[in-house]
Amino acid sequence: MYRGPSMTAANPISPLHRAIALPGRRKVTLVAELGRGSMGVAYRAVLETASFVRRPVVVKLYDLASSDEPESTLATLGRAVQRAAYVIHPNAVQTYELATIDGRNAVVLTEHVEGTTLARFMASRTQMGRRIPLDLALFVTTEIAEALGAARSASTPEGAHAGLAHLDVNAQQVLLSNHGEVKLSDFGLAQISRWGSSVRTRDALFRRASSTAPEMARGRAGDTRSDVFSLGIVMREMLIGPRFPADITEAQAVAHSRAGHVPPTFVELQIHAEVRAILQRALEVDPLRRYPHATAMAYDLRRVGLSMGVGDGRMFLRSLLAETAAFAQVDADTDERPSLPDATPSDVPGDRESGLVLKAPRILSPKRTKSGGEPG
Repeated sequence: MYRGPSMTAANPISPLHRAIALPGRRKVTLVAELGRGSMGVAYRAVLETASFVRRPVVVKLYDLASSDEPESTLATLGRAVQRAAYVIHPNAVQTYELATIDGRNAVVLTEHVEGTTLARFMASRTQMGRRIPLDLALFVTTEIAEALGAARSASTPEGAHAGLAHLDVNAQQVLLSNHGEVKLSDFGLAQISRWGSSVRTRDALFRRASSTAPEMARGRAGDTRSDVFSLGIVMREMLIGPRFPADITEAQAVAHSRAGHVPPTFVELQIHAEVRAILQRALEVDPLRRYPHATAMAYDLRRVGLSMGVGDGRMFLRSLLAETAAFAQVDADTDERPSLPDATPSDVPGDRESGLVLKAPRILSPKRTKSGGEPG
């Protein structure tokens, strides 16, 4: 289930299972809490229109009172929601609207994605002793890059260019649906959390330090090249693992983030050479040496992926999500883990045997005899 990355402790304006009235004779009923951030709470909810049409949504309740300047915060939030709504793409979580409640709470409605975050998926795969295969990592990275490209080329309903950068790309913002879709959430909205309490959890601080481009970590404004760096970090996490070791201090993490330092590892040398070249260009410390935007990175990802036989990975992503969920369920219910095949040398990041490249041809192509005919 999606865990909202931009929300923490705040006083919800309504208990669960109670309806909140919205303009236009509509109401939204909060069903379950999804996550907390510095200014509010995210909920899975049901939106009901005046004609009694019901649909699942995600509701993010922002506590404007937690801001020193609530009116300014609301105005900025309104502009962010307005721009985020311009991003319409299969790989982007759709932002629907903003409303205010009682003058002190803002309600943002977004698309509901039934599934999990990439961060939780990677953690579960690690617990299983499995990496994300190279071909599937390429597919997921390319889908995220397509969402960033759509944001860059977004237009207003009148046709004016309204392109924007995300500026907070990380694995927690990437949603993997149970249908095998990859969606990037919170275009512009994640920045709102920075106006709230200065209190940050260690995990939140490390996530931001790990994925933020060095120029932004130094206090400069980010742009599409900053998103490329963050996307490179997400790609690297799938192929290699976390950027920072578990025992690093907060001060060290911040210092590495500002310097743009990404520790080299032996595992990196085992990655396909062309994939490694894409990763290295995305993670250049100097923004001018990176891809200028995610669309350019997506082009190289597609080119290399096609040369390796990587196509539409939704079916195989669905399969891995189901396998991971079953593993977690058995582990939670019985404290016993389902048996898995022993790890083999093919489990290094260079592995292409997710089924996306090698297993599908094995299923579709009939075996042949030594003479070249069909088997009897």
